[in-house]
Amino acid sequence: MAIATLAFWAYTRTLLPGVDLGDTGGFQAAVLWPEVSARQAYPLYYDLARSFVGAVSVANPARGLNLFSAIAGAAAVGLLTFLCALVADSLAAGAAAGLLLAFSYTFWSQAIIAEVYTLHLAIVLACCLALYAYAARPTRVRLALFFAVYALGFGNHLSMILLLVPFTVFLLQVTPDRRALFTPAVIGMAAAMAAAGALQYWPNMVSTAHLLNGPATWSDRLATFWFDTTKADWRGRCSCPKQ
Repeated sequence: MAIATLAFWAYTRTLLPGVDLGDTGGFQAAVLWPEVSARQAYPLYYDLARSFVGAVSVANPARGLNLFSAIAGAAAVGLLTFLCALVADSLAAGAAAGLLLAFSYTFWSQAIIAEVYTLHLAIVLACCLALYAYAARPTRVRLALFFAVYALGFGNHLSMILLLVPFTVFLLQVTPDRRALFTPAVIGMAAAMAAAGALQYWPNMVSTAHLLNGPATWSDRLATFWFDTTKADWRGRCSCPKQ
């Protein structure tokens, strides 16, 4: 709590006071907008941020959204401190890890503007803590908790898929009887959690039906949704070689 509070104090002292350019400006403009589009590819982020900004900063949504990043960043710092202290069995080691993250240039730069990455790291660390708890006592309830947090994280950023392999390897290593992970009950639970996580994108998917001259069939809507959600056109321009 002390390390997280210190990080939050530093972020609020250096917080961007208002609107910025790029993605940050897009988030700030859309956070209180009532309509949803496939381009708003972070449904969990928008749901949490919209509630927070609506409660504390309706008059200045840009600053409120920046503050939301600072809170999520401080939470991530606190979670990392806790996790490293548990793994290393050393409060000093946890504090050192938390401070290194809190005052690293890149993370600090994301914690003072409207961005999705501080919340993303907080969710990843929550997954790691759930895995630590499962490793300490492998039970079905603790496994379900990990599945739920991991599935929830997809609503904030699709890059959660990159953690599927390392998380799976960890589960295989710490489960006394690996066959227990492949029972119908566990597989069904994992599938249900994955479906629930994917349903966070349902409003974004439905929004493609309301586009002017938009896709008529569901297959075309799905293709349009994926194109907009992954921002394939933007990434295509970014990958072009410099002239």
